[in-house]
Amino acid sequence: MAVLLISALLNTYAGEKEKSPYRFHELTLYAIPSPVEFVWESPAALFNSYVQSYITGMFSRGSYALGHAFIKLTSPMFEEPLYFGMTSTSKREQQEKVLREKVGLAILGIDLEGRMEGNTELVEKLSIHTKRSNTAAVTYRISEAAVRRILEFLEYFDTPNHLDHTPSSHYGGTFWPLYEAEGAGCTAFGMAMLELAGVRIEDLNNWKVEVKIPMSLIGGELNPGNKVRIRDIRRSNSWFEGEGEENVDYIPFWIYEPNLIYHWIREQADYKNDVTSTHYFRASCRKVPRLFADLRDAEVQEEGPVFSQRSDDNPFILHFLHKNGLIGEQAGNAPDPQK
Repeated sequence: MAVLLISALLNTYAGEKEKSPYRFHELTLYAIPSPVEFVWESPAALFNSYVQSYITGMFSRGSYALGHAFIKLTSPMFEEPLYFGMTSTSKREQQEKVLREKVGLAILGIDLEGRMEGNTELVEKLSIHTKRSNTAAVTYRISEAAVRRILEFLEYFDTPNHLDHTPSSHYGGTFWPLYEAEGAGCTAFGMAMLELAGVRIEDLNNWKVEVKIPMSLIGGELNPGNKVRIRDIRRSNSWFEGEGEENVDYIPFWIYEPNLIYHWIREQADYKNDVTSTHYFRASCRKVPRLFADLRDAEVQEEGPVFSQRSDDNPFILHFLHKNGLIGEQAGNAPDPQK
């Protein structure tokens, strides 16, 4: 685990900064697209594009079937850059959920085994994808207070609590890692650190996909008695539309999509465009389209808990909390979603 390294960095002495090659504190978000871009027009289109991406990725070393996002942190407090990412532990677990347990599109938001990635594997993956010219990045120059806040988040996220629960061991598309006890998907993990650094992530809604998953396509423990077969998904040509009761007729789902992040950065970094988005400057180098923003004066919450408590009744999260014995820790007397 990275927790020992992070803990040591939080207690770095000022004198040690002289050993660092860095003059500024900077946070970089890298985005890598999926081998085949996802089509979110309908459940059927999404499933078919995922299958194509998965098959294509099988013949491409170091590929991410879902695309990927991760961060690099540099600071005068560090002697070398730090890379952090979030990934699922096993592709087999995902296959078993869909094929054997027939969870259907619940796979988008249920809890899967996860782990944090570090320097060794991310530097290798970055090298592979940079050579393929399918990496994009945005770098934020941030304050020392922001760096320390990010390190505080990482220390908590990768440390077992008194119930032996470690958030970094849980991967899923519904998690928001700044909520207490929750894990993360790869993009949420990166976006959480951007938020801690003072980035207005509400200005980046064009990185986000939002859909309403029909309850008929939700199976497994989340919707007992409903088994969703592959053909059910392939026959579904639309997301839930019209009137209906949230979390009964459909479950709202949103995610920051690596492909959208990647294409947005490339578009903004293209010198053929007249302007970039507000506060961003073009800073491309070699084969990596890159944007830069100076956030050293951004407001950063320096004190108090890094994590807050979720207040909504998202079925994915309630099931996760109950299953892991965390409901009393975070959600008070929230109802058991299986009853």
